[in-house]
Amino acid sequence: MIVVVLMNVMFALAGMQNAYGQGPICFSCERTENPEDCRSSLTCGPEQACSVQQLSAAHGDVFFWSGCEDYEICETLSDQVGSATIIGRRQVSISHQRCLYCCSTDLCNQNCTSFVNLALHRPAYQSSVSWNGTADLAVDGDTTKNYYTGKSCTHNAGENYPWWAVDLGKDFHITKVKIHERDDAGADGRSFHLIVLVSSVNATKLDRNSPLFTKCGAYFGHSSEGNTVTIDCPRNTSGRWIRVQQNDPHFEYMHLCEVEVFGF
Repeated sequence: MIVVVLMNVMFALAGMQNAYGQGPICFSCERTENPEDCRSSLTCGPEQACSVQQLSAAHGDVFFWSGCEDYEICETLSDQVGSATIIGRRQVSISHQRCLYCCSTDLCNQNCTSFVNLALHRPAYQSSVSWNGTADLAVDGDTTKNYYTGKSCTHNAGENYPWWAVDLGKDFHITKVKIHERDDAGADGRSFHLIVLVSSVNATKLDRNSPLFTKCGAYFGHSSEGNTVTIDCPRNTSGRWIRVQQNDPHFEYMHLCEVEVFGF
C-alpha cells in the first residue's frame, strides 16, 4: 500500500514539472541490487535525461545506479562498445554490463535495458514503392539482407532523389543511425549515396534541401556491398523524423533492409 501511494505521488509530481521548464523526473538511487527496487525520485535539469547504469565496484561486486545524466554524457554512453570508460566519478564496465541506458520521459529509468531502436515498428514512408518493397520493411526488426529470400527490404521505384522516412512519434536526441544494406543485388546493385536527415516536422513534406533538416551524416557506396553502416550524428542533433535520402543526382533506385535509430 505504501509503495502504491508513493508511486502515485511521483507520477503526480511528474505531471507538474513541464510547466517550470525543467527536465524529467527520474528514479534516483546511488546503489541498488536491482534498479526496479529504487523508490526515490529526482527532478532533472533542463539539459538532463534519466539514466540507469550497471556499475562494477573495485572488488568486483555489481550494482545499479539510477538518476539524472547530462545530455553530453548520455550521447557518450550511446557510443561506448566493449571497453571500460569513466563516466564522471563512476566507472562503467561495459564489457560486462547489462544496463547502460538514457531516456527522456518521466520515471522511464526503472527498468534495466540497453539502448533501444527508436524506429522499431514506427510508421514509415517512402517516395515510391516497387517490387512490394514497402517502407515498413525497414523497421520490422529483420536485418536480413537478401531481398528475395528475406522479403524484408524496401524498394523505391526508379526516380530522381528517392527517399525513405520514419516518424519516431516525438522529438529525441538522436545519436546515431544504423543502415543495413542489401547484399544480393549483384550486377543490379544500385548507387548507395545516402544522406541521413533529421527534422522536428514532417519529413515527407520537405524538400531535400530544406533548412528545417539537420544533416546527421552521409555514406557513399554500392548497395550490393551488404554493409551495415553506422552514421554518427553531431552532438545535440534532435528531431522526430529521420529521412534517408538518396543523394546521387542520377535516376536511381533505393533499397534498405533495416534502419535503426538510437538516442534518448
